[in-house]
Amino acid sequence: NQEAIIADIRLAKEIHAANDLPFDLFIFPRNLIGFRDLLAENGIKVYRGHKKRWYESLPCKLLHRLLNLTCYILGITPSTVKANKDEHGLINVPASMQLAGRAGSIRSLIPNKNLRRMVMAGIDSAIKKKEIFHLYCHPSDFAFHTEKQFQNLESIFQQVNELREKG
Repeated sequence: NQEAIIADIRLAKEIHAANDLPFDLFIFPRNLIGFRDLLAENGIKVYRGHKKRWYESLPCKLLHRLLNLTCYILGITPSTVKANKDEHGLINVPASMQLAGRAGSIRSLIPNKNLRRMVMAGIDSAIKKKEIFHLYCHPSDFAFHTEKQFQNLESIFQQVNELREKG
C-alpha cells in the first residue's frame, strides 16, 4: 500500500530528524525491494540490495536455505559486489554476507572460525578486485551465544583495522 509506505517514510524521517540522525540509507525488510521511487523522493541515497546466489535459481526455498547453510559450514568465500546507480538515482550496494546468528541447533553447526575466515576471505577478495565486501547483521544475530558473536565481530574489526593501517 503506497499510502502506508509514504506514512512510514515520513515517520522515520521525523524520528531521524528529532534525533539528529541522517536519513539517506535504507535497508528493505526481508530484502523485498520496492518503492524505490518514493525513497528517492524522500532523500534516500543508498539502499542495501540483494545479490542473487547461484542456488537461488533452484525452485525449492528449503534447498536455498540448506545450500546457504552448507556455504557457512564449509566456509566458502562469499562474493564481493559493486555498487551501482539504479534508474531512480539510488545507489544499490548489494549484500555479500550475513554474520549468521546462532539461533537453533542447525545454525550452531557453523564453526566460529568459518565465520571469521569467510569474512576475511571476502575482504581480501574485495581488496584484490577493488570491489565491496558488504557484511551485515541483524540484532537477532546476537540474541544467542551473544558473547561469541561479539567476539567474532571484534576479531573481524581488529583484522580489518590491521589491513586498513597497512593501506
